[in-house]
Amino acid sequence: MPEPNKKIFTRVCIRCNKPFNTTSIHKRTCHECVPYNEETNKYIKICTKCGNEFESANSNARYCPECSKKLNVYQNEPREFTCEICGTKFIRRSTYAKYCDNCLKQATKNNRNKCKNNDYFHDVYKGFIRPKASIDEVAIAAKKAGMSYGKYVQKDYLIKTNNNKITR
Repeated sequence: MPEPNKKIFTRVCIRCNKPFNTTSIHKRTCHECVPYNEETNKYIKICTKCGNEFESANSNARYCPECSKKLNVYQNEPREFTCEICGTKFIRRSTYAKYCDNCLKQATKNNRNKCKNNDYFHDVYKGFIRPKASIDEVAIAAKKAGMSYGKYVQKDYLIKTNNNKITR
């Protein structure tokens, strides 16, 4: 029984030409006509691309082996893309490549410089001054101040960056 929120489609079976109801827009055969070869334990299917019958262990198979190979070859075929910097055509080696080999170094350098010029980078990383004291010395100073090591380092950092907000 179909779920109450699902739409029901009326289709015509491609084997017996009788109408049947289904919730799937892809279903092409009625329940009575779903063929199964018990000798080979495979379903007898009809290819949606060429219309030929074929056997498959997968009940959801839609393409015969020949059409499936053609589709996979097409999908894995190397395709030309345009470099975002110089506009030349190139074949990608990875899925996310945006630049040709000649422009890759320049693009990487530009992206690094963008990160270094970012305000967040300066606020967080450039403003932090590493303590010249060892961890043990800082831990002792924190104990004398009656604080945990983390609170002491945080307070020290906030004082050096002129930020008076202490969380928690």
